[in-house]
Amino acid sequence: MLLFHAAFEWLYWRETQCVMPWWNRQLKEPWDPSLHGIPRRFRWFGLPSMWFTSGQAYSDLSLWIQHAKGQWRGRKVNKVFPEEMALFSLHASGACQLRRTLRHAKLYSVQRGAFLTREGDANALPKGSDPEELQINFVFFDTQSKEYMQPEEEHKETQIHVLNRPVRSATKGADRLDTGSTLLEMRAQNEKRSSI
Repeated sequence: MLLFHAAFEWLYWRETQCVMPWWNRQLKEPWDPSLHGIPRRFRWFGLPSMWFTSGQAYSDLSLWIQHAKGQWRGRKVNKVFPEEMALFSLHASGACQLRRTLRHAKLYSVQRGAFLTREGDANALPKGSDPEELQINFVFFDTQSKEYMQPEEEHKETQIHVLNRPVRSATKGADRLDTGSTLLEMRAQNEKRSSI
């Protein structure tokens, strides 16, 4: 049982907590699978389902979470759960909101009730300066086409309205569609719009 647990933890870490190696450490250029191929350590099982391009991005996200949760100084976040972000991003509006949040989240300490800078030990923001943003890009990577995709920052909902609504009849059996009441409701809404 311990062996299965260890295998699960390794697989979980590999799929959700991975940080890509550097392509060029001196230039601090992260590994790009579309240009450089798959790193050696991922050859057997393929690319992980999600990854951070650098250790700095992972530690920045940990720092933002630590202060947003109001944890004490010196106490680091044990684990980041990016799979929660992945679930949130499955819907288009969630992906857009997640991209906007990761890009523009301000470093704010709940404990101090103030914006912070990441310099040093996350000190209070000097007067007159803008709050520091997280600046993490949220990107999808398609392994087949080797293309990167990114959700828009603003999601525009389509205008879809239900035309027919099932109505329960008093007798047992299948529901019938009540088109009359739905159409009347829509006409009333249209009349309200035109009168304004």
